Amino acid sequence: MNYFNKKNLVIISIAVLLIVNIAAIGTVLYLTYKKPQMSEHPSQESLRTIREKLKLNAAQKDAFEMFQKDYQEKTKDVFVEMHQKRVMMMDEFSKEKPDSMVLYDLAKQTGVLHENLKRLTINHLLDLKEVCNKEQFKYLEGMFRQKMMDDESVMHKPFERGRKYRNRRGEQPNRER
Repeated sequence: MNYFNKKNLVIISIAVLLIVNIAAIGTVLYLTYKKPQMSEHPSQESLRTIREKLKLNAAQKDAFEMFQKDYQEKTKDVFVEMHQKRVMMMDEFSKEKPDSMVLYDLAKQTGVLHENLKRLTINHLLDLKEVCNKEQFKYLEGMFRQKMMDDESVMHKPFERGRKYRNRRGEQPNRER
């Protein structure tokens, strides 16, 4: 291989590595700074799918849409507040010496917000139950039940993973009370 072929090969290799590195850095920056989702409401597409699968008549569709808009309007502020409390908790955890009383208070406030959210959800489901016939509500109940189970399994995965890791190393968390 002559000198010019080696030089071209090195230049091409450097260019490929540079492109791969720029793409990796761009991906990390994007995932780090992308805007977090503030709402946990189902998408409009999934609502359309639900309405189609329930085979709602025109009056039911109107009532369903009205209840959905009302529910989203009432819960929007709760989701925003819950997000703010989580951010405040993480900010407190990030301090050199976090104040456990501040964290306990934020946890209590988050619990109250979560209770309010569950009450709004219960009222929403009761409203939907009145609009649906028995077959429709049975289907809707199954969908909500599946969603609740999916949410529960997602919620517990980080805990289980952290617990396995901690036990593997033989360490126990240091907690002051």
